[in-house]
Amino acid sequence: VTKTLIDWKDGKPVYRTESNEELSGERRRAKAFDPSTQLARFQDRLYKPDAMASRQDGIPFDGALATRLEAQAAPVTARVLVEPATGALLRSELQVAVPLMGRASITRHFRAGEPAPRLPHSARIDMRFRRTLDTIQLTVADRYAGWGPVPRPCGNSAG
Repeated sequence: VTKTLIDWKDGKPVYRTESNEELSGERRRAKAFDPSTQLARFQDRLYKPDAMASRQDGIPFDGALATRLEAQAAPVTARVLVEPATGALLRSELQVAVPLMGRASITRHFRAGEPAPRLPHSARIDMRFRRTLDTIQLTVADRYAGWGPVPRPCGNSAG
């Protein structure tokens, strides 16, 4: 499934489906959905009192040294690599592993944007989970391009 983000409504992305090719050997067409939404519900566990956090400096990344920040609270682990001097994102990863049910991960890579923020340029989602008699594996690779500034809303300013 190839889709393009065209708008936001109530804080959620709105996509236009560009193509929806049949999978080889499948009789039905693939359904468009956002696996990120499925994994996001686990992120709240990272803010619970039993979550463990760690920091490691000097991680080699793209010819430079980065800092890795990690938070864990079963069944979820979140890691980010950042530039030590600025805190700018280089890579983020969210992993969920539920014994006997499955595992999933979302990895995003960031590049410097114009004029300043780091913007995602690619993402990979890997999911593997069990159903009654079989195992389902899903991989989604996203590429992001054409970033542009969002116009600031006009309004009256008091002051």
